[in-house]
Amino acid sequence: MNLGSILIVIGVASTAVQAQTLLLNNTTGAPHTGQFETSSLTVAQSFLTTDSAVITSVSLDLANPSGTGTLTVSLWDSASSVPNSQIAVLGTIPDASISGAYETKTLSGLHVSLTPNTLYYVVASNSSGAVLWGSDGSVLPGSIGFALYSGGSWSGPLTSSTAALTVSSVPEPQAFVGVAGLGLLAFAAWRHGWRTVRRNS
Repeated sequence: MNLGSILIVIGVASTAVQAQTLLLNNTTGAPHTGQFETSSLTVAQSFLTTDSAVITSVSLDLANPSGTGTLTVSLWDSASSVPNSQIAVLGTIPDASISGAYETKTLSGLHVSLTPNTLYYVVASNSSGAVLWGSDGSVLPGSIGFALYSGGSWSGPLTSSTAALTVSSVPEPQAFVGVAGLGLLAFAAWRHGWRTVRRNS
């Protein structure tokens, strides 16, 4: 195997390891059959992991009939199948940037590690006025439903619909480091063989 072949193998493997995975995919940017009003309720949509991963972006389908504040989007862990404690604030979206018709808003450039085989929630709450978070149908694969916070406690998981949420991720960096390490070992072996051939020629 020559150097070019080794580098091609490393490049292909690295690309495969870093391929994006959609942990939940339910955004369309189009009108929805239902919605959650984030002014009177804090809304949480669940998603499940199967492997170690890093969130790179989250997208929500939102509409703004009367919001005058800021929508805060955060990641929570769970206990007894409802949100338990906040892990990270994923970002904020000014209500003024959300139109009256549904559109997909994306928070990108994220790097939050996720544990395999774990239930998480993306939580949205608005500081002033109503912002609508679209929802459709029943529970989608990769989710167990949604939860609502009102009156000092969470209720859920509720399975009547799924909030319009897409969660994008890539594998944990350790996986990429492993592939890179294998590539370096292969390169070292190639160099050793090349030097042996030169000495014997």
